[in-house]
Amino acid sequence: MAMEDGAEATFTFFQRDTDEELAKVGEEHVPVLLVAPGIGNNCSAGYIQVFIESSFQRLKYCRVAVLNHLGTNKERKLASPRMFSYGCPMEYSKMVETIRERFPRSPLIAVGFSMGGNIVLNYFGIYPQKQTHFAAAVSLCQGYDLVTTDRYFKTITGCLYSFFLASNMGRLIRAHRSTLFQSHRLSSSVHAHHNCAETCFGLQHQRVTALLSNQEQVPRPDEKSSLWPCKMRTVDEFLMRRMGHFRSLDEFYSSIGSVHQLSKITNVPLLIVNAEDDPIVFRPLLSLPRNHAENNPLVLYVQPHHGSHLAFYEGGYLMPNGETWLDRLLAQYFTAVLKNQKLAQSV
Repeated sequence: MAMEDGAEATFTFFQRDTDEELAKVGEEHVPVLLVAPGIGNNCSAGYIQVFIESSFQRLKYCRVAVLNHLGTNKERKLASPRMFSYGCPMEYSKMVETIRERFPRSPLIAVGFSMGGNIVLNYFGIYPQKQTHFAAAVSLCQGYDLVTTDRYFKTITGCLYSFFLASNMGRLIRAHRSTLFQSHRLSSSVHAHHNCAETCFGLQHQRVTALLSNQEQVPRPDEKSSLWPCKMRTVDEFLMRRMGHFRSLDEFYSSIGSVHQLSKITNVPLLIVNAEDDPIVFRPLLSLPRNHAENNPLVLYVQPHHGSHLAFYEGGYLMPNGETWLDRLLAQYFTAVLKNQKLAQSV
């Protein structure tokens, strides 16, 4: 998928049944699950593969499209000096448009895991008119507010997880260093990227104009500091926030969280799941989705005591079941939402 700033985004499409078999069923009875994975992940992530297999087993008919976040495939070179963003839904929106053109009669269900949940909710908040295109949406184990998350990443537990996340990001950055740090391409990308910067990253029109006219200097990614990061704050300061043309890390964090979009999501059934013992999504953040659910009849908020971050394993500590509690919950929710949609259409 060709993006406005020269990037080439991809998604992977999964289908168990043949087109002929699904045509007999009727496209209006075959939902398409549009998936945004977590940070640094793509369709090959283990939890994504389990989700796909569970969906095929528990839903009678379905298709699945999984967004491969820019830069997560180390074998596929980046076409522009930009990796995925924690919050900009530009690539996700492109995937949705592509699927809608291919399957105009199929019900659509948006599914976001962790960072992908942040992207999905930003998509619906930034483009509220598109909420009615979907039968339902799901946000799983996301943190909503990066400003608060950054504060808790300074705790002992937070530092440990920050190190592991940063290590994975470092591997991706090193795999694409020749493209990410080409200064002449970075300069030209500002002009091509300004639409996304203004619409998705939340930059004010005056800021974008200043960037394009060189009245405001574009902060360039720092190659030396980005290659071997020990914490996520290093990745974000020297690469991610500069890639999005933000003045500071605080501006970056405060702009991209879905906390600013929650109140705008009122026209699509929404399931939100957060575990109380999630080591990355800290307890004070859980009031955000809970409050949204209390004020919106289309929102179902589920907060189990256990589940950690995208885990929800069952069957034992050493040999857990392949399918998780979360996978079964999602299949039940999809079935109920689609059944309700059919009943509403028949009235």
